[in-house]
Amino acid sequence: GIDEGAIVKLLSDRNLNHLRAAFGYYKQFYGHDILKALRRETSGKFEYALRIIIKCICYSAKYFSKVLRISLDQSEYAALTRVMVTRAEVDMEEIKATYREKYGISLEQAICKQTSGSYRDFLLQLACWEATSQPK
Repeated sequence: GIDEGAIVKLLSDRNLNHLRAAFGYYKQFYGHDILKALRRETSGKFEYALRIIIKCICYSAKYFSKVLRISLDQSEYAALTRVMVTRAEVDMEEIKATYREKYGISLEQAICKQTSGSYRDFLLQLACWEATSQPK
C-alpha cells in the first residue's frame, strides 16, 4: 500500500530529478507507475492533488498540453495565461511539440483560432519565447 505520509514527505522534500528517478524506480520495481497505485489506494481530493502533482513532475509536456487545450476550448483565460507564463522559459518547446502531436494543430494556430487582439499577441510571444531571448 501507499504510505500517504511518506509520499507527501517525498513530494515536499525532494527535487524534480530525484522525484522522477524515484517514480521511475517505482515503475521498475512494481511493474506499473505510481499513478495506477494512487488510483487504487487513495481517493477524493487527496488522490486528485497527488495525481496532478505527479503528472506535472513526470509527464509535464503531456499534462500542460492538455491544460492548454482545455483552457483554449473553454475560454479559461486564467489557466491559459498561468501555463503560458510559467512554462515559457521552462519547457514550452516540448509542450508545443506534444500539443501538435496530440491534437494535430500547432499551439500557435490554436491560440490564433481561440483568442484575439493584444492577448493573442501576448500568448504568441510567450509561445515563441526562448530562454536565450531574455534580457540579462
